[in-house]
Amino acid sequence: MAQSSHTGDLKPLSVEHRARSLAGRSARAKPPPEKRRFRRDLVLLGAVITVVLLLAPFADVPTPDYPEARAQADTLNAAYQSIWRNDRSVEAAASAYGLNAYEFPVGQRAVWVMTHPQPTAGGTCYGLRTGGGMATVAVKFVPIDGCEPQQGTVFEGAGLWEDVLPSQRMTTVWFVPAVVILASCAIALSTGIILKLLLQIGR
Repeated sequence: MAQSSHTGDLKPLSVEHRARSLAGRSARAKPPPEKRRFRRDLVLLGAVITVVLLLAPFADVPTPDYPEARAQADTLNAAYQSIWRNDRSVEAAASAYGLNAYEFPVGQRAVWVMTHPQPTAGGTCYGLRTGGGMATVAVKFVPIDGCEPQQGTVFEGAGLWEDVLPSQRMTTVWFVPAVVILASCAIALSTGIILKLLLQIGR
């Protein structure tokens, strides 16, 4: 009597069937697409915030024109103080500090402007206007012939030194657009994350 064979039952699975089984197990192992997108958005938001924090220390840099402008202001101040301390004329005080003094008539009085001979590397002239019954003020003007003022009372800027000198630091050119782009990305990612959370809660 021939022995019954179970070879048909033990036949190995086809290659196609095995591939489908493996694909099914892989699909079951992966998280749902919504969770993957949610995690991706969280990672991207964290990356954007990190980049902003890393860029913040480089937001501003020293203004190149400030040191020279400040030095000229200090020289002009010293010359002006020497007028009263040493009883000097405006011309004598200016000459003692390597400055020039220009006289302009204003009515029956004279206005003096002390300034440095040549403009700064930034192309600006600074000075002190005094006399003529007006308050002594710091002035700033555009050079035409060296730093010789063309008018005695009208300047590009006048007031305290803080009003006419450049700021000590300036915002870098690339920082503002970079922050705008990163902020837009952060807002878009945050909005997407909040909407996903609300949808999860509503289910």
